[in-house]
Amino acid sequence: MSWVSDVDPKEIVALDYNSAPGNLGKGYEARDYNSKPTGYYAPPYDSQQLIPRSEWYERAKELETKKCRLSDIAKMNMQVKSQGRTNYCWINGVTYACELMRVLQFQEHIELSPASGGSKIKGFKNNGGWGDQAAEFIEQYGLVPESLWPPNAIERQYDKESSWDEAVKFKIAQWNELKPKDLDAMVTCLLRGLPVPCGFNWWRHLVCGVDLVVFDKPRSTSDREMLRCFGVRIANSWGTSWGDNGYGILKGSKMLADGQLVIRSMRLTT
Repeated sequence: MSWVSDVDPKEIVALDYNSAPGNLGKGYEARDYNSKPTGYYAPPYDSQQLIPRSEWYERAKELETKKCRLSDIAKMNMQVKSQGRTNYCWINGVTYACELMRVLQFQEHIELSPASGGSKIKGFKNNGGWGDQAAEFIEQYGLVPESLWPPNAIERQYDKESSWDEAVKFKIAQWNELKPKDLDAMVTCLLRGLPVPCGFNWWRHLVCGVDLVVFDKPRSTSDREMLRCFGVRIANSWGTSWGDNGYGILKGSKMLADGQLVIRSMRLTT
């Protein structure tokens, strides 16, 4: 019998945006790749680094057996984000990835405010967006800690010079864009221990990919077999009451992201 991942049934995501609570599931906007092609915001991920599909099964098995998946590390140090009643999923997923990368770099875990960046990008309006907008802003300005700017506060009263002086400690140092629906690039990043914020047009929502999940041992490396045998565990931004403490799994074509990026490193602070 082939090995499969330990999956709780409540993790499986079998919904569309219409089943999201309230106005959630409406914050992700499809990026126009004709006017803003891959590489517009950040260098594209190097396709020469791709892990062969023939290695996915064994690598995923090893990570899970050793309990060193991104979700294992995250659950010991932090919780998923909660976007509240905002349409800021597109920056919540990127913020989660930034916080996780800081943990991976052995830095102190600091809760960062997605609304601090989202408010500035959208002119203090509760509007949707996409992940590359968020990452570009965080690379340039950083994010304000929640202690200085509540996570879902779209209010100018928190927009203080002193807060942004603190935000520079929490900048993205390196990130890359991934091509839309490039499963090989997404899986490669996850197997290398790099979080992947990913947006889905079908869901109108952005989340953060953390693990490759195995449902069966593939018989070949065809696209059909990869979609049948593997899934992607995601960290959502609907709080810990959703899924398995805020985590879920996308299967089949649902895991092919329409917009995705990878956080490679965060600025090191003392």
